[in-house]
Amino acid sequence: MKSISGVRMRTPSVESRDYVENSAFLLSLSICFSPFLYYLSQNVTREKRKLKEVMKTMGLHDAAFWLSWGLPYAGIILIMSFVMAFFLQAVYCSRSSFSVLFLLLFLYGISSVSFLAFISSFGSNSYSVEIVRVKIWRKLR
Repeated sequence: MKSISGVRMRTPSVESRDYVENSAFLLSLSICFSPFLYYLSQNVTREKRKLKEVMKTMGLHDAAFWLSWGLPYAGIILIMSFVMAFFLQAVYCSRSSFSVLFLLLFLYGISSVSFLAFISSFGSNSYSVEIVRVKIWRKLR
């Protein structure tokens, strides 16, 4: 084993930042999705309470109902994730890949929408859905 010699690879220097600054910045990124989720919870519960039974008697499938709400918000989240990933890479994470940042933000937004669709089945009005969402979010922190 004396004939094998190792070469130390140089690693880029790590810039340490303040923990509070990191937490505040990442919290503000997650809060960027909250207006969309608030309006989605209001609209879904209002339509679910008033019009879903009428639409079901007319032949609407559940998949069509959820896709009619999920696809437009997925488009909004796609655009928002693109903008936030561009900003995040330009200002904060210059060594990170844009595609990885975009994918993480997009998947976070889509999972938030699906979580809200799950929570909307528990409430009869949008206010109760928001209360349940906030309580669960606080427990998960």
